[in-house]
Amino acid sequence: MPDRRRGAVALGLACAPAVSNSFARFAYALVLPSMQADLGWTYAQAGWANTANTIGYLVGALLTLALVSRTGNRALFLGGLAGTSVSVFACGFTADFGALLAWRFSGGLFSAMIFVCGGVLAGHIHRDAPERSAVDIAVFFAGAGVGMALSGLALPPLLALLGDAGWPWAWRVLGAASAVAAVISARAAMHIEETPPSGIRVDWPLSAYVPALAGYFLNALGYIAYMTFIAAWIAARQGPPGSVVILWTALGLAAAVAPVLWRRALSRWRGGLALAACTLCVAVGTVLPVFSVSTPVLVLSGIAFGNGLFIAPAAVAGLVKRSLPASAWGPALATFTATFAIGQGS
Repeated sequence: MPDRRRGAVALGLACAPAVSNSFARFAYALVLPSMQADLGWTYAQAGWANTANTIGYLVGALLTLALVSRTGNRALFLGGLAGTSVSVFACGFTADFGALLAWRFSGGLFSAMIFVCGGVLAGHIHRDAPERSAVDIAVFFAGAGVGMALSGLALPPLLALLGDAGWPWAWRVLGAASAVAAVISARAAMHIEETPPSGIRVDWPLSAYVPALAGYFLNALGYIAYMTFIAAWIAARQGPPGSVVILWTALGLAAAVAPVLWRRALSRWRGGLALAACTLCVAVGTVLPVFSVSTPVLVLSGIAFGNGLFIAPAAVAGLVKRSLPASAWGPALATFTATFAIGQGS
């Protein structure tokens, strides 16, 4: 495959994290204040809607771990794209709490398939040039940053126009955007050559990766509260007008350009150093709004947080790809993703 075509495939595949992370998971924080106001939700109910998504994500990661050696990554990836798009769109057609929990669970389950298998497929774009794989993986996850920026620019103005009762339209817009992104990403995935599934579960030295798994768990434990409740926190602290849009846009743009900034680190840093460094960025971004919700502080928070947010999975994927045979990438990444999901739900 020519390099120009490979670049186009990498960019097309990068639309998938916009579906799995930006639209299905993180955009919930932008819609949540309107849902709470219109539906009369308590913070406990809001938390349960997020927990349902997290539990689905965990189940999806474990299911992927069990199935990937039989089905291959592409089949699960395509199924994940379709299932996530439907789940997101369906959230815009019910106000029943139980039904919303079910669709949030479903969205999390299918999102995990995209997240795990998409990272592996990205690593296959340059099968004959392993040194390029870390960049391909980083580009893949950076697609979520673009999706977040688009969500931040579109949803708050839409909800301001329609009022709190307009939250179903936010989910419908997200569902339509997910469907378009899913088609683009699915077409890209069809051009990636994948090792045929062997049907045999591959063992890998789990004990050697305990420190990296622990770091990934703590990264998830620290970031999820920020992503879920930051918009509500700003509203409660009476942040400046438009501050949520500014924060979300800064965060998304920082995440989108992060692969360029981290390219050398992802390619050259060994062990868990890149994971540790990006986790520190996320920690700094998380702490800043505790002290102030002024616009300059929120911009700094978004930049720091976004700069490290999606580098963590890229760092983990790069670590796995450099240290394990290709046959073990799927099972290893599914284990890391399951650990990440547990951290998010803790």
